Amino acid sequence: MDVFGGVLDGLILAEIEMAREDEAVVLPPWVGREVTLDQRYRNSRLAMGAMPYRLAA
Repeated sequence: MDVFGGVLDGLILAEIEMAREDEAVVLPPWVGREVTLDQRYRNSRLAMGAMPYRLAA
């Protein structure tokens, strides 16, 4: 889990490791939407210091 501060304050990213792509996973109720393929959440974009929702799609 990554909890961000500074200009990214409020952003929390959770990551799970799975043995197989088709492995069943029960997510806790606090988990939001999937952002794995969302380019706005790539480390290289976050390193620029802009909140993903403020970046152009």
